[in-house]
Amino acid sequence: MRSSRFDSALGRTLEGARRVVTRAAASLDRGVVRWTEEGLRPRRRDASGARQDRARRTREGIVELAAAYGAGTLALPSPFFPTPEPASLELTARGAGPEGSRVYDLAQPSAYLPYWAPARDAYLRFRENLTAHARWWRGPRSAHGRPRPLIVTLHGWRAGAHWVSERVFETSYWLHHGFDVVAFQLPFHGRRTPAEHASGALFPGRDLARTNEAFGHAIHDLRALVSALRADHGVAQVGALGMSLGSYVTALWASVTDDLDFAVATIPAVAMPSLMLRERERSAQGRAARRDGVDEALLAEVFAVHSPLARPPRLPAERLFVIAGDGDRVTPAEQAEALIQHWRCASHWFAGGHLAQLGRHQALREARLRLLRQGIGEGK
Repeated sequence: MRSSRFDSALGRTLEGARRVVTRAAASLDRGVVRWTEEGLRPRRRDASGARQDRARRTREGIVELAAAYGAGTLALPSPFFPTPEPASLELTARGAGPEGSRVYDLAQPSAYLPYWAPARDAYLRFRENLTAHARWWRGPRSAHGRPRPLIVTLHGWRAGAHWVSERVFETSYWLHHGFDVVAFQLPFHGRRTPAEHASGALFPGRDLARTNEAFGHAIHDLRALVSALRADHGVAQVGALGMSLGSYVTALWASVTDDLDFAVATIPAVAMPSLMLRERERSAQGRAARRDGVDEALLAEVFAVHSPLARPPRLPAERLFVIAGDGDRVTPAEQAEALIQHWRCASHWFAGGHLAQLGRHQALREARLRLLRQGIGEGK
């Protein structure tokens, strides 16, 4: 009886602690969202007629984009996702890494050609973005001699620094359990950031054509990288582990190619229109745009070409996993829930939020154990 009462009291204490953690994490996320919205909110106040004229032109431009990107691109194979040639990789040794690994920086010239011709010159003028960069932690050969599975980590918005990715994705943990790790930098992030811009400032953003092309660019360069690693470096099984924006790319990658053996999406974003419009809800420009028909439905048409929910996954549910935070207010619960339903896969919810990811390690461990049951990785 005493043990039963103790267990009950302990359960209530732990649940109370979880609620406190969730509230604190949610508060931190909301503060960052407000700060971001203030930075993005329009400062200029136009006269009513000028505002209406701009909203009309904006809507016409978005309708044109929706038609351009939606014409014959949604089926597979899609002309928006052409099969690239394997990348020509330049490897630079960086020395020893954790768990007996060797560290290499990878650079690959990108042959990506923007799909929509009118966007090409503007997109390709950012020369720094035309070389893809990644860091590879390559572990020692396992005792049984088989190639180690490779996990490609895909960072969130405004991130991309390799030292951050190494810690956030717990590279040492994956190396310890028999994986190699490649941290890939998304377009316009990290070393792909154009001069005089901050990492991620240009993607995703209000330039909808650039946003579309950058998602196509990411998939193109990831496929070229993986092809080269398989052809030239003996890599066999490959999976993706994304976070936030990186989870969007992970889910997209898993839906348009057969490159992947598994995919894990952490605090995922999957519905770009609702995330992009959220910061405009309280602005006069946003309300005017909605009155003129620039709403989630129209943006969804523009973004359908790369929406992770537009096509079924190419992997069985047993090799898909979603990790979400109860306190996440940056990519809210409905984003994760939509992906879980679309993938029909298992999930793990931790108590923290988007930034304070308290409980993330346990979630990553659950993902690894599920992969182990599929014969991927080592250990217990």
